[in-house]
Amino acid sequence: MKSLYLCDVLVVGGGTAGIAAAVGAARHGANVTLIERDSVLGGSASTAMVGTICGLTRCGPNSPRPPSFDLPGFATEFAVRLAHESGTSLVMNNDGLAYLPYRVPRMSAVSMSFLQTDPRITLLTGASLQAIARSSGADGFTALIAHSSTGTRKVQALSIIDSSGNAVVSQLLGLPTARSARPQAASLVFELRCLPQQDERVVSLSVRKTLREASLEGTLPERLSYVSIVPGSLANGTALFKLSMSAPEDSLEDMTRGLSSADLQTIVDCLRTRAAGYSHIDLVSTAPRLGVRDGQRGVGEEELSERAVRLSERHINGIAIGLWPAEMWSSPERPTVTFPEQGNSYEIPLGSLCAKDAPGVYFAGRNIAASDYAMASARVIGTCLSTGYAAGRLAAGELQGEPRSAIVAAIRTEQVEPLHAGAQGETGNLSP
Repeated sequence: MKSLYLCDVLVVGGGTAGIAAAVGAARHGANVTLIERDSVLGGSASTAMVGTICGLTRCGPNSPRPPSFDLPGFATEFAVRLAHESGTSLVMNNDGLAYLPYRVPRMSAVSMSFLQTDPRITLLTGASLQAIARSSGADGFTALIAHSSTGTRKVQALSIIDSSGNAVVSQLLGLPTARSARPQAASLVFELRCLPQQDERVVSLSVRKTLREASLEGTLPERLSYVSIVPGSLANGTALFKLSMSAPEDSLEDMTRGLSSADLQTIVDCLRTRAAGYSHIDLVSTAPRLGVRDGQRGVGEEELSERAVRLSERHINGIAIGLWPAEMWSSPERPTVTFPEQGNSYEIPLGSLCAKDAPGVYFAGRNIAASDYAMASARVIGTCLSTGYAAGRLAAGELQGEPRSAIVAAIRTEQVEPLHAGAQGETGNLSP
């Protein structure tokens, strides 16, 4: 076993929430070790080739156009850099849903650029958390890490942030977890080239119509017909598409659940033979992982509630803003999108980032304590960046002995109050 790593904060998971958590903790004086099981950073945004960041701007039929970066703090800092590197900008569709398209290879590169500029962050890719235990005294936690190239080693950390997307830390520590009672459909992203030189909307409609007609005629399995274009991905005759499928019942990471490479080729062959202008299309690549929308979550000191999202509630300890509507994928066909009743943002409470009865354990991204309905909004990348940064800032502040009231005030100054100050007409219920 190799030598011991010592750090103030251990971040588990190098997705967008984990990147933000590492930056938030390091910028406020903590020495951070970030572990990521894959060789690339970005989590699902990279390995599932998501292709868009949602939750960065106000949404709804009456939202301002063109859209702007409304989400205060690190989320917009990250997104602006990614937009610059990708050569993209915010887009709003006819339903008032705004998003930032990005070039998938740039996600990992931009994530790395944030980590490399801070010497207080140690990055271990190809590393997975095997075991973790609370150490005696004030030593925090001892984690056993399996590293792809250097073998097994230990990390001693004073606190830990779980941004794994599946409550890995809570499970290993024996802490309670919550699982969605309404599993959400997953999706597999793949890339096609040699598409006809048409508008993205025309391409999207043509693909959907062709595959649905083939399914209704019985020449294509229905499960292969739920294909849609990833918005903003069409460039030079190449675009990303996602095949939606029922939520996995066992392993959330099983990309091949009921699916084979031959299935994707069946989709391609169907389009080649039935859609005008598609006879020369090719399958370029397939995401190495399913894009999953839910998993196990932590149980926190407080839970982000359905009411808070529906009624655009503010919170006295709100440390992040939610701007995306609740998007429930109860079937692979299409989501049910519900905008807040007042059409405004909501605030995520600090307590949803803190493990219940487990000091020093924090949650970020899809791991925060939230109801199923609330998670259908808070799981998007923009919000994950905000909760990740808040978790990092919180962990560093508590290690330095700051009162929680002071930490909340500092985080609100960065991530909450600027939105309210710039939205004169925005109101919401105040929650204690």
